[in-house]
Amino acid sequence: MWQDQHLLPEGAHLRHGPFIWKDVRYQHGMLRAVGWKDGKQYIDKRKTAGGPSQVILKPGRPSIRADGRDAVRVVAVVADKDGVMAPQACPWLGFRVDGPADLLGTPVLDAVWGMAAINVNSGNSSGKVQITASSSGLQDGSCSIPSESGNT
Repeated sequence: MWQDQHLLPEGAHLRHGPFIWKDVRYQHGMLRAVGWKDGKQYIDKRKTAGGPSQVILKPGRPSIRADGRDAVRVVAVVADKDGVMAPQACPWLGFRVDGPADLLGTPVLDAVWGMAAINVNSGNSSGKVQITASSSGLQDGSCSIPSESGNT
């Protein structure tokens, strides 16, 4: 059963309010939504997550400038064994940065809804920046970003 919410926030540009389905029982598996707009079919698939198993790091950019002032945001996703984000997971994550860069802020964060984000500040020399996130009971996540001289 669904309910059409007619209360839209001021300034919203929706033709109708969001739909809310009530009394829908959770089931593990795949949700597939199909819709049509202007004669074109759109399909979105979402797989439910299993238990948290690993940390996956996703840098916001492929590289940073080695000027001591550039920064990149890195998102840590707590995922199941298949790489599906586990939104029920809220572990503490420890971050480490190796190479010509520094972590901005605290090195330990709690994941909220299966995610946490840090910022990494470049140093003044070029080289490979290695970022690692770890949590007890989960496979560590890591990524590397080159810190390069000149424009990136």
